[in-house]
Amino acid sequence: MNWLLLLKLIDNNYVIVQGGANIVPTQEYDKVLPTTERIARQIDKVDFDGENLKIKEGEKLLTVDELNNLNNTEKMDISNVNTKVYDIQ
Repeated sequence: MNWLLLLKLIDNNYVIVQGGANIVPTQEYDKVLPTTERIARQIDKVDFDGENLKIKEGEKLLTVDELNNLNNTEKMDISNVNTKVYDIQ
């Protein structure tokens, strides 16, 4: 699998917009970085300074096994989720 980070340059800082496997970009990005599954699944915990990925202060990356064992519904922020189901009228 090809794990990637998609980044945009905003105010001279790279912001990780999306991470995942076999991503098909739907917009323009300023940088695409190949990475590992461990990082691509935890993009909120890392930053890119233009040359290196770094773990944000106070964060700890979980292993892939730990990520697989998480109860994802407890960790997900669903406060902004659109609950409307779209169908053809």
